[in-house]
Amino acid sequence: MYNKVFTDDFSALGAQLTEILSDMSGESPLKSVIELSYRENSLFTPNMQIYSILSICREFLDRRVIEEWLSPYRYKIEERDKTLLIVMAGNIPMVGFHDLLATLACGFKANVKLSSKDRYWIPLLYEMLSDINSYWRERISFTETLPENADIVIASGSDMTSSFLKSKYSSSHTLIRGSRHSLALLKGNENPGELEALAKDLFLYYGLGCRSVSSLLVPAGYDFTVLLEACDSMKSEVVSEDYISSYKYQKAICTMSSNEFIDGGFFIMVKCGSTPPPPGVINILEYDSLEEAGSYIEEHLDKLQCVVNYKDGIAFGNTQNPAIDQYADGINTLDFLLQFV
Repeated sequence: MYNKVFTDDFSALGAQLTEILSDMSGESPLKSVIELSYRENSLFTPNMQIYSILSICREFLDRRVIEEWLSPYRYKIEERDKTLLIVMAGNIPMVGFHDLLATLACGFKANVKLSSKDRYWIPLLYEMLSDINSYWRERISFTETLPENADIVIASGSDMTSSFLKSKYSSSHTLIRGSRHSLALLKGNENPGELEALAKDLFLYYGLGCRSVSSLLVPAGYDFTVLLEACDSMKSEVVSEDYISSYKYQKAICTMSSNEFIDGGFFIMVKCGSTPPPPGVINILEYDSLEEAGSYIEEHLDKLQCVVNYKDGIAFGNTQNPAIDQYADGINTLDFLLQFV
């Protein structure tokens, strides 16, 4: 029964969101949230917020997707009284939604600590879901401060945040994720369409997500001409003053320190920079053979969220469209939660 209610209500939420987003000409709560979020966080541009919510609707809130996701767990899913603490990051819009979805899918209640950088979207989705079925109003709560105790904690954030939360909740059951970054392998034979798709992986959400490609593994002597042209396809999306300021600052630092870089007009590429690099910078790593490239990737898998164009992995342009069963850090959230029932 719980499984059916969950599937019915969340797929209805996805349908409502998709319908509203198909025509934004009039006033709506979604439009207000988009404006509020952008006003408080210039990195949450309207287009990027819309891209995020449409991806959630398509990949997480489709009825068939939900049914297939939960099918292996159908005999374990039921309503439970236990409440989980979810500490959400705020680097990209609604980045913590999947944790909330998984928590409720397993039948738990959720107590959500929002990021100050993303304060409006999850409460709006909560209100819409509660309007679909008032049952959910008592299953989700919000807290402005971290509680002293929590039996189960799911959290994402920087390495510093991760370390703090692991210490604070050392006696709790925790799934706490720290910083990761993503990388794309280029072989030199990519066509312009593939490189334009890669540009989305690089610049959606200003490269701030753990699934954002921030490093490129390229053959020695790689010609960047076609890639630079492909990246121009995203220039009109990169409008945040904070991002542009970071780009100009990093460019000035490289210039003053005589570090070589490639200027893309709204980003720079530097060889062997920090990982992940600051906003406005793409890190370039060179290899002499595909075997060497593969060895580098395998050695760094514990810090990589996505690897594009490697083996049978993620295709160009797909890092920011994770499927519902593509779990952060490769840890199945449903399996983690259901071990405590």
